Order: sequence, then C-alpha cells, then structure tokens
Amino acid sequence: MRSISFSTIVQAVAELCIRAACSLPEDVLQALQDASAQEHSPSAKAILQQCIVNAQLANSKHMPICQDTGFAILFVRVGSEICIEGSDLTSALQEGV
Repeated sequence: MRSISFSTIVQAVAELCIRAACSLPEDVLQALQDASAQEHSPSAKAILQQCIVNAQLANSKHMPICQDTGFAILFVRVGSEICIEGSDLTSALQEGV
C-alpha cells in the first residue's frame, strides 16, 4: 500500500490552482499575439494587446489573470492501494483549492 500525506496533496493542488489562475498556456498567448498582429480594427487590436499585457503581468507577478477565475472542478483517480495520511482526500483537495 502506498501512503500520500495530506500536506503533499494540499500543496500539489494549491500549486496547480495558482498555475491555472496565473499562467496562460503558451499556445493561447501565441493565439492572442497572432490575432493582434492580424487585427485591422484599432480598438480590437488595443483590447488584444491589453489581454497580452495582463497575461504577462499575471505570470510574472503570480497574480490571477482576472478577478473572476471561476471555481475548481477536480477529477481525481485514486487506486485502491492508496492511503491518505492525516485526513481524507476530499478535505485535502478542498484545502488545496
């Protein structure tokens, strides 16, 4: 049987949530840059540029890209040979979020 500590789960979930809220995937950032380069409307171009700047600031300062980052839905697979040390899995996931 394999044991995983409560704190290990909390830390991993917290790091994943922070990454999801603060770091836009490279392909999405590239798509924004490409769209900005091809955009003809000055106001649309300015909005796309602001989105790019916001994403870069969020990533560099480890802050959420926007204030409404939604809510977490976690899909977790746990084998029958796993033991959570210190508490239960649901509590660890909730604390990490």
